[in-house]
Amino acid sequence: MRVQIVDFTELPVHDTTWAINAGPDGCAYVGACCEHLGGVAAVVVRYRPDGTREPLIDMGEATGQPADNGRATQCKVHDALICDADGVMYAGTHLSGPPLGHVVYNPWGNWGDPHVSFAGATLAVWDCRRDEMVRTELLYPQEGCRCLALDAHRRRLYSCTYPLNHFHVWDLDAREDTDYGRIGAINPQTIWVDPAGNGYTCDDHGRVLRFDADRNRLEELDRFVPHPPFQNGWHNITYDVVACPDPTKVVGVAWNAHPHLWLFDMSDGEQGRMTDLGPVHQGLTGHEPSEVNGSHVGGLTFGPDDRLYCCAQHPPEEGRGIVTQLHQLDLDTGEWADLGPLYDPGLDQYVWYISRAVWISRRDLIGAVVGRTPTGIAHIRFDDGELADRGDPNYPRLRMWG
Repeated sequence: MRVQIVDFTELPVHDTTWAINAGPDGCAYVGACCEHLGGVAAVVVRYRPDGTREPLIDMGEATGQPADNGRATQCKVHDALICDADGVMYAGTHLSGPPLGHVVYNPWGNWGDPHVSFAGATLAVWDCRRDEMVRTELLYPQEGCRCLALDAHRRRLYSCTYPLNHFHVWDLDAREDTDYGRIGAINPQTIWVDPAGNGYTCDDHGRVLRFDADRNRLEELDRFVPHPPFQNGWHNITYDVVACPDPTKVVGVAWNAHPHLWLFDMSDGEQGRMTDLGPVHQGLTGHEPSEVNGSHVGGLTFGPDDRLYCCAQHPPEEGRGIVTQLHQLDLDTGEWADLGPLYDPGLDQYVWYISRAVWISRRDLIGAVVGRTPTGIAHIRFDDGELADRGDPNYPRLRMWG
């Protein structure tokens, strides 16, 4: 495989990328964020397999909240970017960037301030085929949209707010929001959907929550995502989730140090079946130094070979700091393969952190990069013969969550 780090130099102060997804046009759509510098809004960028790119949407200007208006900025598209089969993209905004001229923004301390408080999460609906905005709207006031998923059958969006951490449902046709209440103290990073359009996420302790789309009811399941034996399950909220080739099953990972991967079969009985796939970092005792941003796992995808790919941070070695390595798991055999660090020989630099990843062809895997300014992506290209090809005519498959 070959790795190229692509910095979005046209966005010189944007500092993180938390959302990436693919459209039916074979392009990646990337949410370039600016969460540390005041007075800058997120920009959605289109990236093509040939390496060309173009900024599409300034999320501040497009949604009527320009970045220089004195309020906390529409600075992030955070796990909230979806492209449906018709080429319509949904991008929701999140907070953290301070107002122009400010150093930080505290959503609790500034709650309700008429001058600087975050106006609220906004939604941009964009037609990727016509390259035009369909419409924009306010999802909810004061809060940001931490994660987004689409029930394509009922044309509804599921989301979780920050900082209050409520589960919301937005009706795209009625343009109405319904708040289903608080689900914990820590925001999940992902909501996912099953083929019937039901929404799923996890609470603070890793308990699976399901939104029953027919009954319009949020319910707790008696299923918990696994964790290492030296942890107690606290902070085991979902970080990244990917649909298996069988879409009634998903593989996910928690936002925690040294997390385990898990397989959740949503079709197995009323509650579903949870299977612990074990840690990506093997042989841990719990006595090793650990923290979330030193053993992070994200960028979960299934390749054209139907194997699971994930990006995991590994501890420093001589001559280098923490780096991300690409791993491969064959779910049929349980066999792991370490494909090595994400290293760009042209830049002589390693990738530190991958938040999300998406395939845009049978050879091109695109990872959303965090830890570089300007932000950008890592383009991972596999040569002919490196990957088995199952011949799925629908590959790459679209992901209906951000």
